[in-house]
Amino acid sequence: MGFNKLFLPEVKALKEQLANIGEEQFGDHWLRRLQKADAVIGPDKAHDFIKPFADFAYNRSNNISVENEYISDIKK
Repeated sequence: MGFNKLFLPEVKALKEQLANIGEEQFGDHWLRRLQKADAVIGPDKAHDFIKPFADFAYNRSNNISVENEYISDIKK
């Protein structure tokens, strides 16, 4: 079994990638990479730059549907 390391690029490279692929794909890309990694290595600023996009992609992909508790089929 391997140990998956993720090396983060500099913020400048991340900004270029964001401009090229757009916010949604950028978030999806980094979310997948972060989920597979056992260790993340790189500048703190790069991690801080990626985090909001990855968080948004995570929340969008785990769309939880909750049924309204006020709607009921029970007849009183």
